[in-house]
Amino acid sequence: MFSSQLYQGILFDFDGVLSQSMGDNFKAWQAATAEYGLTITGEDYFPL
Repeated sequence: MFSSQLYQGILFDFDGVLSQSMGDNFKAWQAATAEYGLTITGEDYFPL
């Protein structure tokens, strides 16, 4: 269980403002979908 005395907040960065994580997210999705026999490409994942 989390103690409010230990944490004052949690920071999430999903849009790349603090960290450019799209490449890492893409690799994670490739690994996850591969377990189900699916393949995603950069064209599928990256919008432009």
